[in-house]
Amino acid sequence: METVLDICESGVIRRAELGDQKDQHFLLMTKGRQRGYSKQTQVTGIGPGGTIPVVDLTKLDDDELARLESMIEKVA
Repeated sequence: METVLDICESGVIRRAELGDQKDQHFLLMTKGRQRGYSKQTQVTGIGPGGTIPVVDLTKLDDDELARLESMIEKVA
């Protein structure tokens, strides 16, 4: 199974290098997470009653994420 995964991963990388935007996006959203390329952001903190809320930003579209990022930059 590892060999199959290696072959598939190589194909995705090869297509990304050739300019395939879907594969580039896929690689950034998966392998590029540590560099901040992800739609998933987990925000935690102590909320009412000592709970730790988790915010799932995957339900936001790109425009909503951009507006949120703009608001965060304004108050940071």
